[in-house]
Amino acid sequence: MQRTNKQTVETDKYAPLSDYSSSIKHILIPLPGFENYHQTGTENIEDKNFIGRKTIIAKLKSWIINSRTYTGAYLITGYRGMGKSSFVGKVLYDLSHESKRIPNIIHFITKILLMTLAGYICFALKQDLDINRWLVSGVITCIIGILIVAKIRTIAKKEINLHSFLQYIKGLSIKRNKIQYIPVRINIGNEILHDKEILNLICKSVSEKFSAYVKDTSLHLTHSYTALILELVTVCAIFKYVHFFQIEQSTYDKLNGIIRSLNEMILFVWSNYLLGPVIAFLVIYFIIICTDKIVWKVIEKLHILPYSTFSNIQDRLELLCERCVAGVSEDYSLIAQHFPLNPFRKKIYPIASVREIEQSLIGIFEDIQHLRGAKLRFIIIFDELDKVDMKEPDSGNENEEPIYDPSTSGFSGTMNSRKRKEALMRTLGDMKYFLSTVKAKFIFIAGRELYDAYLTDVSDREFSISSVFDGIINVNSFLKPPSHTQDITAMTEEYLCERLFPQSVDRKVYPRNLKSYYKYEVEQLGLDKEDTPEKEKKRKRTIRNISLLYQYSMYLTHISNGSPKKIAIFLEKDIRSRDFLIASKLYTLEEEDCDFYLSFGVKDIQRIGFMYYIASPIVQAMINKAKIYEDKLLVSTSFMINHIYKYHNNGFSWRNLEHIPELLEINKTPELRDFVGSIISFLRQTHLEGITSGLYLFKFPLKLSEEISFLSKRSETISAIFHFSRDESLPTKRHYINLLKYYTSKINTTNEQDLHTLASIHHILADIYLADEDYSQAIFEYQTGLQLLSGQLSGKTYDEDSHWVSYMLFYARNMLKLGLTYEKRKTFDSAYLAYSELTNTLVGYRLFDEDEWGLRYDINEKNFQLEKDAILYPISTPSYMRPDTGRQIIPAKWDGKYREYAFQGDHIRSEFARLLTPEKSSVIMRMSFFNDIRLAYLPALAKLFVLEKIGMEGITQSNLDIIEAEYFYLHVPTDDSEKVMASTDFFQKLGDIMYYKNGLLSEETNNIFQSLYFWGYDLKRLIDGICLKDDNGTGKSRGENTYHQNRGILEKWFTSNKDYQRQTELTNIATLKEYLKIRIHAKLSYTISDEEWNKLLGYDNFPIDMKKPVLCMKHREAMLAKGKRLPCYACKYYSKSLNSAMTRILRVPDEYPDLLDPKELKEKSTCARLFYHLQQNREQIKGLNESYLLLIANTLKGLGNVLMSCSDDSHLFRDNFLDKLFEGISTFYGSEKDKEKTNQEILSDLNTIEKALLYTAEAAIFFDIAGNKHSSFLMHKQIIEIFNAYLKVQIKKKREESDSKEQEFIKDFIGYLRKIEELTKQAIMQLYSHYEHVSIAEIQQLKNLFNKDVYENVNLNTLPLSPDIEEVIYRFYTLKIKCKVNCIDKLYACTLMGPYKQISTLSQNVANLRFKVLLNEKIAEKLFEESIHFDYTQNISHNEYINALSKYFRQSSKVFLIIKDYNIQIGENRDLNQKIDIINYLISDSLFCLSKIFDLIIPLNNTTLFSYSFLGEISEGLLQWNYAFEILYLVYLAVDHSDNEPERYHGKILFERYNKQKPPEDKLYRDFDLLKNAMANLTEERNLSCKFMDLVRKSVSQDSFQHLINNYQIESAIRNYSRAVEMHTEGKAYKEMIQTLYFLDDDLNNDTYQQHISIERYLINTGFIEEKIEHLKMISKSSPIYEIDSYLK
Repeated sequence: MQRTNKQTVETDKYAPLSDYSSSIKHILIPLPGFENYHQTGTENIEDKNFIGRKTIIAKLKSWIINSRTYTGAYLITGYRGMGKSSFVGKVLYDLSHESKRIPNIIHFITKILLMTLAGYICFALKQDLDINRWLVSGVITCIIGILIVAKIRTIAKKEINLHSFLQYIKGLSIKRNKIQYIPVRINIGNEILHDKEILNLICKSVSEKFSAYVKDTSLHLTHSYTALILELVTVCAIFKYVHFFQIEQSTYDKLNGIIRSLNEMILFVWSNYLLGPVIAFLVIYFIIICTDKIVWKVIEKLHILPYSTFSNIQDRLELLCERCVAGVSEDYSLIAQHFPLNPFRKKIYPIASVREIEQSLIGIFEDIQHLRGAKLRFIIIFDELDKVDMKEPDSGNENEEPIYDPSTSGFSGTMNSRKRKEALMRTLGDMKYFLSTVKAKFIFIAGRELYDAYLTDVSDREFSISSVFDGIINVNSFLKPPSHTQDITAMTEEYLCERLFPQSVDRKVYPRNLKSYYKYEVEQLGLDKEDTPEKEKKRKRTIRNISLLYQYSMYLTHISNGSPKKIAIFLEKDIRSRDFLIASKLYTLEEEDCDFYLSFGVKDIQRIGFMYYIASPIVQAMINKAKIYEDKLLVSTSFMINHIYKYHNNGFSWRNLEHIPELLEINKTPELRDFVGSIISFLRQTHLEGITSGLYLFKFPLKLSEEISFLSKRSETISAIFHFSRDESLPTKRHYINLLKYYTSKINTTNEQDLHTLASIHHILADIYLADEDYSQAIFEYQTGLQLLSGQLSGKTYDEDSHWVSYMLFYARNMLKLGLTYEKRKTFDSAYLAYSELTNTLVGYRLFDEDEWGLRYDINEKNFQLEKDAILYPISTPSYMRPDTGRQIIPAKWDGKYREYAFQGDHIRSEFARLLTPEKSSVIMRMSFFNDIRLAYLPALAKLFVLEKIGMEGITQSNLDIIEAEYFYLHVPTDDSEKVMASTDFFQKLGDIMYYKNGLLSEETNNIFQSLYFWGYDLKRLIDGICLKDDNGTGKSRGENTYHQNRGILEKWFTSNKDYQRQTELTNIATLKEYLKIRIHAKLSYTISDEEWNKLLGYDNFPIDMKKPVLCMKHREAMLAKGKRLPCYACKYYSKSLNSAMTRILRVPDEYPDLLDPKELKEKSTCARLFYHLQQNREQIKGLNESYLLLIANTLKGLGNVLMSCSDDSHLFRDNFLDKLFEGISTFYGSEKDKEKTNQEILSDLNTIEKALLYTAEAAIFFDIAGNKHSSFLMHKQIIEIFNAYLKVQIKKKREESDSKEQEFIKDFIGYLRKIEELTKQAIMQLYSHYEHVSIAEIQQLKNLFNKDVYENVNLNTLPLSPDIEEVIYRFYTLKIKCKVNCIDKLYACTLMGPYKQISTLSQNVANLRFKVLLNEKIAEKLFEESIHFDYTQNISHNEYINALSKYFRQSSKVFLIIKDYNIQIGENRDLNQKIDIINYLISDSLFCLSKIFDLIIPLNNTTLFSYSFLGEISEGLLQWNYAFEILYLVYLAVDHSDNEPERYHGKILFERYNKQKPPEDKLYRDFDLLKNAMANLTEERNLSCKFMDLVRKSVSQDSFQHLINNYQIESAIRNYSRAVEMHTEGKAYKEMIQTLYFLDDDLNNDTYQQHISIERYLINTGFIEEKIEHLKMISKSSPIYEIDSYLK
């Protein structure tokens, strides 16, 4: 077999260590099977790459070739772009080209030979010459030979053999009667045509096709050659027996001179033997042309033959064509007026009517069937029926409800499917007689709507479609697999492989799939033979290419929605011609016979990988399960999935999904709505998250949203798929606008009760505009809806109208969305007012006038905020006890004791239900709004968060007091024992808001009272209790002024830290009481008794261990003194939320008598108690409601982040804690033996960072139990991130103390790496479980793709969840590397790190590049003999790098041993040049990775994917490698000129010339010159600097070369580290960030920055970031660019 598919050479030439480069190599895959860009196959043009459709091709062929039926109308339907025309063209091409015809040029030559022979015979007969029989025989033999050879050449080469030739001869008699099919294609797109117009088109097209058939000799050989021979014989006879006239001499003399001259010339020519045959040929040819039609007309007129002739049919068709458009007149009377018995009359034919045209066509086609010499069947194709449109829009019936029109204006085919179907059916109904009578086959190519109409015929009593068409075929999309054993990508894969394989490759040997293509490539490249380094490289490249093609087939399937047309379009976008690649891209290509290539750059690879990351899990688990369904459901599902992903920037609910076009279609699939539920259900197992309590039900993770936004900027295709466009939503908006007009015309606007319908439609339109990001129009629609509703809400009392609850719900949702739209339009003040107005409305709606019911509230306050009891008791109004009022509260048995009757305020619904009346029912319904509907508490929270965006002071203490009061008021009627989620969710969301703010603290107000406040203690109640006590027990009440004076004194004291030292000693309630007694007496000059103090403080039931607030106060004091901020308010609200959940949901006991006494239990931290409860009751917890579990998990996540934000370098992980933590985790995730173990003690004495880790672990467990495996995975990843940050800080701290302490610390921590590895494995298991293990099934597909056995291993890096797995793997190995565990050897050579890696997401790409730099750093540190530490910026200087490079180049074989230990393969040479290659590679590769990260991240505005401290680290890393690059480049430059002008390239001169930092002494110059001289003596190479600079320039693009400037990176690092600090001190960066987050979209609870913040705050608290800023500023100051003299040169 000819090798036509050689592997493409890489774009760069092989260089040492290039196989380890981080730069992804450009992929070029040859397409030998691709010949030209997409062209639809027709009856005249063969589509060589047509695939599939075998069943319906055979069906349509059988309908057409059925010899027993002459008539038939067949309908071909399908969605646009599904290849309907190509399918019909394929069938017709096969029928009309079953055997290849002899070319017309051959027939022309043979006719010329026949005519020449006839001319020779005529001349011989006329001159009475002997005819040369050998000549005649030779010419005839030549003609027959030419025809035979030409026919043999039409047979395929593989069929040319004696047997095939004999079979051909044998079948000649059969083929004489073979039917010839003449396709006639009629395009009736653009507008609906009437039946007469269609008949006109048929006449015109059939006439043209028949005339072309008659002219084409190759189509009717018997007729044409027979006629030609008969005519030639007739002419020969004329020449033989007819003599010319003899002219007498006398007459000849009288002739004109010209005539005589002509006669003499003719006689001369005729007598000339050379010119005679020529003249004979011309005369014969002229006679043939002139007499042919005349003879056949005479035969027709005289009815000599019993059948029609070609000429007759042509004339009749031409006449009918003329009559179709104009009247025809024939007048021969003047010509024959002198004839006796004149047979000619004047004839006038008017324009033919529809029926005349039909009858004429029926007669013509009847006669065509009786033609002799040819058996013809006309096949008339009506194409583009799915693109027809009305000339004028149909106004329709005003009383008819508008239907959905999926079209957009501006293009043909915009009429909705229902109107198009009706118009087509009217036209086809008028032509029904013609279609069923005329002897021709008709094929109608229409849209899917006619197939849907055909399906409705099953239950339609008129069965209109079935009565017109004799057969219907629906052309399925490529999503419908041809076999139940294949998945939905099978057709796309076959389509792709048709272009990958050469046309000459046998399909039976290599079926068109990727598995066969891989096998073909392996054989062609010889990869199945002995291994060599070059073959190993080709094997990696081949596996990479096949893996990408596997992803590419999924990519094409997803973006095409199964449309072959779209597949062709998107495929051709990635195809480049050979000339372009060679001329423009300067590539060297091995293939000589391949003109086109699939070309994939880095952006293309990421685009394909991301779509695979998104689509593959859904395709594998969702759509492939549905492949048993019909095509419409599959296509609709594909579109719906894309539609849902368009909400990636916003939250959405089921009501938003009602606007999906597929659900609005008139012919929607009945199962579609249920299938939408299945799609959402599975998406929640992949990329969709549920919102536990919010405005919307669902949202996409913030990380995925940012990934889509990033890719959308790089790819217009991605942007179009994942974003709404106004054109796309225009049909939906138009539909609802029509509905609005319809209902407006039906509704009497004076009837206010009917306006809710119109308001709802405006609400829907506003939602659509909001999704389109047309915020102004959305605001107008929301406001219009509110205005319509306001009329219904005014002037009514809440309890008189039962519709109030639905009105209020609609009003609340509308107002919330209006405020959200204002936020997204950045008009925050308007948003604030909208939320405030709604809050006030809800407060008014919640109003319960207890006086009207004879009741009154008694608020029983407690020591802890928001734990008040509201008691309702009757007042002295006995009339309200009468049943006839409808307001009877007290049962009859309480008649005389009604004053003793009372009940809890939160039991009002159940209490009213005891004696239910209509009046009470109205109250119960109103109270249910706050009990059961989650929207009730959102406005206050949204108002609080938008207040932070407005500017000014943002959230203040008074704002928090207000929102707490609003919540308490709204929540009073809610029974927390039943509706436990409200409080837990409210405080958790309030904690989220305050977590981001991270403020409202000052050192001046830090005291024990503020600490108690953060622990939930009600200071205001305590102040009131103190100020309202009687003076000295005399009973004398103080006046009002005295109360306010005392309150002012206490409030000032409670916000002062002047007594801080004394307050640090208040370690229990007794000391607190004594302290208060003394201080109150001193400040207020009166004494409160012990009994009264006990009552005020709740002495006997004080739930707080005073040591905890004191410790918090001390820690707060220490942090505030350093200028740090702590999220204490967030901690307060998260703790409140958790305590509520532990009490009401988890039922965590308040005491463990057998384990601890109450005092000891009180000392335990909440997280420790919860962890113990989890281990003891894990089975019971697994049975909890999913919503409860998710709510608790989110609260625990928040507390973990808060406590991590509160930690500093003084907090350490103790061995005892880590042991018990991992032991406890193993009871959930370990083996069955581990699960049987139960910790019998509660963790104690936990510090802040230990609590943070424990809370995060508990959050992971709760997420896991709730079934949210992805969030559990994220928590596991956060645990590893916490360990990384902890090591970063502590290793630096221990190193500054001493090397021994650093080693000791690392040694202790290494013991836990095995446990952390188990945790990492568990995280990966969680991710697989989250995707319902669909990736395991995909692993088997990959094994099949690469011809692996079921139990063999396969590369897992191509799995769709690989990007997420890689991120957690990099974090774990970062831990190992920081602990100096040798693992680089297995990492560096793996496919994750090299140029053959596959990148899908931005996060994966950045993590990969950053990790590669870490590996390079550790290798460089080893090569530099630990003289350089890249993670320790304090040693940055040129001198350090000169010393490091000197050590490196002085080493002999040690360098190569180190490289070998790291499993890095290099050349055989062990010389200086090899060392140069190694260090050049490490520097250039690291610079590429770090600059690439910047290039990827910098264009993103306020991204939450990466923290500013991360960007600062990248800048710092670039600075480190820039130093190495600068020094090495200068050394190379000096070496290059060591033989030429060495005096100009000494160290001092070079440093001054390149404006480097001035060293304090000349040692730097001496070391530099020593290194330069040593290298110059060891190598003869004198072009080192140019090669090195070229290598770096190739790695770092020209527009990113500023990254190689030290000052740029210094300032960049300072700027990013400073912005990191700003993020947590309410600076500019914080303000910019929160403006991109929207509370109502649940953005605050995200999977990106919420975790980054805690790590970043930890680094700030430890001084890690500030130290970097200060050190970088010191370096920056010594830069020459800031020296005045630098500008004077």
